Amino acid sequence: MITYVLIAACVLFTLQGFNSVDFFNRFTLDPYIIKRKKQQYRLATHAFLHGSWVHLFVNMFVLWQFGVAVEKSFEALFGSMSTVYFILLYAGGILVSALPALKKHSDNPYYRSVGASGAVSAVLFSYILLYPTNMLYIFGILPLPAFLLGGLYLWYESRQDRLGKNDGIAHDAHFWGAVYGLAITIAFKPTLFLNFVNQLANLI
Repeated sequence: MITYVLIAACVLFTLQGFNSVDFFNRFTLDPYIIKRKKQQYRLATHAFLHGSWVHLFVNMFVLWQFGVAVEKSFEALFGSMSTVYFILLYAGGILVSALPALKKHSDNPYYRSVGASGAVSAVLFSYILLYPTNMLYIFGILPLPAFLLGGLYLWYESRQDRLGKNDGIAHDAHFWGAVYGLAITIAFKPTLFLNFVNQLANLI
């Protein structure tokens, strides 16, 4: 499955980054450098690097948990096109989630960003669209329906981004990756939105 390939790539790339500062710096999302040296490859490569073991583990755990489920659902929905659609979901999540930082920080020589969070958010919200009433657990303890957790997630990430707090988390990447995941999954099969609404109606 593509999910396992992506996890392996992130782990291997991140390990190399841990072992080499030059390697790490060469592939981060650095809008200042991208603008001046035309190193657009960083828009993709930053998503395979992570800043710490915790950062890597959290992203890979969420990707594994929801990526496998979304891949299986895509196989049922799209047949032979499922792999292509899943790659578009993930790769598009990387690029779309990086664009706000590219715009906001192109003249900031101190901004750096790494991590697969934007792409993982895209996968997570594709799952939420497909299974809005499934129960998800915050911190493995508090159960919430997927659609409600998704709504809280979007509200929180949007709020934190507006506040502009320097907490080391790319909240804009999380938000726009999630929005992209919803939008592209609906674009693949518009009737999925009606299915989403019907599932919520049946829950009520």
